[in-house]
Amino acid sequence: MLLEKGNCNPNLLNGQLSSPLHFAAGGGHSEIVQLLLQHPEIDRHIEDQQKRSPLQVCEENKQNEWEEAAKLLQQANNKPYEKVRIYRMDGSYRSVELKHGNNTSVRQIMEGMRLSQETQQYFTIWICSENLNLQLKPYHKPLQHLRIWTEIVSDLTVLDPQRETPQLFLRRDVCLPLDVEKKVEDPLSILILFDEARHCLLKGFYPSPDSKLITLAGLLLQIIYGNYESKKHKQGFLNEENLKSIVPISKVKSKAHHWTNRILHEYKNLSTSEG
Repeated sequence: MLLEKGNCNPNLLNGQLSSPLHFAAGGGHSEIVQLLLQHPEIDRHIEDQQKRSPLQVCEENKQNEWEEAAKLLQQANNKPYEKVRIYRMDGSYRSVELKHGNNTSVRQIMEGMRLSQETQQYFTIWICSENLNLQLKPYHKPLQHLRIWTEIVSDLTVLDPQRETPQLFLRRDVCLPLDVEKKVEDPLSILILFDEARHCLLKGFYPSPDSKLITLAGLLLQIIYGNYESKKHKQGFLNEENLKSIVPISKVKSKAHHWTNRILHEYKNLSTSEG
């Protein structure tokens, strides 16, 4: 009854890190094992202090209906893992297996991202909606935070929580020192850091002098369109629509007209050759 109607955590641990599923499996209580396995947030691979799964405890103790309990646990373990999408700031994503269901931690998701050790040290998992972005700690369980996101939005902001749809992102760890970031050489890390910096600048989250924003606009033009070509990239080439993808939204209407020539000049200088 509590599992069905109460807000109970089916993976609650005692001092020995044993969960309700460990106790039910260890006692050979097959009906309780079955009930727990039906809970959407159950972690069927959870380990106790001795690194034992519920199935291992069941097979060691051999109590009561242990064979039936073991069969149920084995069937549950053989089911394919659910997956969650972890987005990057460029819109791409990677699907990560949730080996511990909704009990999967940030640390475990990061391991599932299959990133190099060097890349992992620069990033972590964030929950982001339209107007609220929160970095999670390694022990946090993102899917549980997603489930209560409306409550989090209500507690932390005056926004309408129904308008905030959360997603999980791989983003720069705010604890990453700037001097370390400047020395990053891993190509994938540089790309992810660049995509996030671009996103934040274009959204107006990072204040920046106009000169740097113009340099960024020139870089983005070269990335998107290749090298500058005088016959192709004329004054009318930059209109309000494509300026939105290279200039902060707050600047598009106020300064875009005056910036066009400067951006094209920067674009030309950054190109290795002119058509």
